[in-house]
Amino acid sequence: MLDLLTFVILSAATYRIGRFLLLDSLIDGVRDRFYPWLTNPEKLSTTRLKVADLLTCAYCITVWIAAAVVVFWSLVVAGEWIGWAFLLVWPAVAAGSLVLWAYIDDEG
Repeated sequence: MLDLLTFVILSAATYRIGRFLLLDSLIDGVRDRFYPWLTNPEKLSTTRLKVADLLTCAYCITVWIAAAVVVFWSLVVAGEWIGWAFLLVWPAVAAGSLVLWAYIDDEG
């Protein structure tokens, strides 16, 4: 499984990646081009609208980032798949990162 320090590190990594994708100015140009393309009224569909919501919501995107971070940690860092424990660790890491969103960023 994972210890408390690993949990905190995974939660912090999830928070930082999410903040980078949603708020940091380094990729403003990409976001400024991608979001209008995604919400183009001529090509608007339910799927495009859901993806646009996903890419602008800290709570939504954090869940999927947490899944990727836990899979990476499990396979690359720990060196073995954690099995069914993934179903417990993934949402816990997502929740841990959302605690950071709540206390660090007023926007999140």
